[in-house]
Amino acid sequence: MRSGPFLAVVIGCGLFAHPPAAALDASADAPEKIKVEYEKVADEVLCYCGCARQTVHECSCSVAMDLRTDWERRLASGETADMLIASYITEHGEQSRNAPPRKGLNLLAWFGPGIAIALAGTVTMVVIAVWAARGRRAREAAAGGGALEAPAAELEVRERLERELGEFDQ
Repeated sequence: MRSGPFLAVVIGCGLFAHPPAAALDASADAPEKIKVEYEKVADEVLCYCGCARQTVHECSCSVAMDLRTDWERRLASGETADMLIASYITEHGEQSRNAPPRKGLNLLAWFGPGIAIALAGTVTMVVIAVWAARGRRAREAAAGGGALEAPAAELEVRERLERELGEFDQ
């Protein structure tokens, strides 16, 4: 087996891969309570800088740096993480949340996919059970008495078809 080209591709991809950006943690000199509250806010909301859809904690742009400074100042002055999140959402809209809140119609975003998968699985199992039952009945009928009995309506249609085809041939 030739692994040379495969190995070259793997090594080449490794050389050009970008390391993940460092998270924008709270200032090193900030008190522990402010660090915890800052991370709660920074993980909850998305940066509005226009970079990739990243939380403020993940983004390393100047906007995220300014937000960090502002939030640390506001947390030190007595505001809570929930107050900061609420003001950020008010200013930038509900779409600036990292994940939809687990209440109201947003519950559909959380549980809808699971419900849809469970429903599709149930329907699939019912359809398979119906098909299997039909197959068992057909095998039992074939083993027990030969061909399946045709319903009376089908026999009438066959007789009519034979009669009309006979008239057509003449």
